[in-house]
Amino acid sequence: MTITKKLLGGIAFGAFLAGPALAADLPARVPVKAPPAVVTQYNWGGFYIGGHVGYGWGDTEWGFVNTPAAPTFTDFRLKGIVGGVHTGYNWQFDRWVLGIEGSVSATKMDGSTLCPNAAFRCEADVDHFWRAGVRAGMTAGATGNWLFYATGGFARAKLDTRTPVVATGANTASAGNHHHGWFGGAGIEWGVAPNFTVGIEAYHVSLGAERHFLPNGAVVPTFTRDVDLDFTVALARATYKFNWGAPVIARY
Repeated sequence: MTITKKLLGGIAFGAFLAGPALAADLPARVPVKAPPAVVTQYNWGGFYIGGHVGYGWGDTEWGFVNTPAAPTFTDFRLKGIVGGVHTGYNWQFDRWVLGIEGSVSATKMDGSTLCPNAAFRCEADVDHFWRAGVRAGMTAGATGNWLFYATGGFARAKLDTRTPVVATGANTASAGNHHHGWFGGAGIEWGVAPNFTVGIEAYHVSLGAERHFLPNGAVVPTFTRDVDLDFTVALARATYKFNWGAPVIARY
């Protein structure tokens, strides 16, 4: 028993001494590389609806057509608050976003000046306007939750005009007509939550001239007028996204 114990002890002691040398001869362990992290990209696709509020300013030009051979003109500024609702649908292709959008806005944009005949004032206000068009943009940021886009399309506005007497304020001629044309602009949107975005937008609206006249224009031809309208809007917007039918986009 004593010899066996001594033999086993010698073997164990030899293995202890040889261990470091054998370990030195073994190849170094290659570190295991962690798989790349998956970054879920913000989803801009799907149906959305929201509201907006801002400020509009522009001008209107009147051409009085009572003397076609030598018509008289006047123009003046319009300005005021704009607010309304918008809705649309986006399609996302990697970092590109394409969409369609429509909006309706009520306004307090109005203005006035003396008419060419200084006995009357020329007054106008934009009652409301709507627009329908496209948006095209590109996402930015690590998760793509910023969207920079351009927008443009068709616009139509209701413009009311009046010519009250300066001395008494009595209205002598009033008219309302719809003007149509185009709009174009750009915006920035920030996805603050999976279903909620906020943003800012600015666009210019260019509308063609329309004839404003009284039903009794043959009796009071002085106030028959061709009116042109252009204005610019800057606004803030908040939008709820439903994400219906929109895929989840991941980036590695």
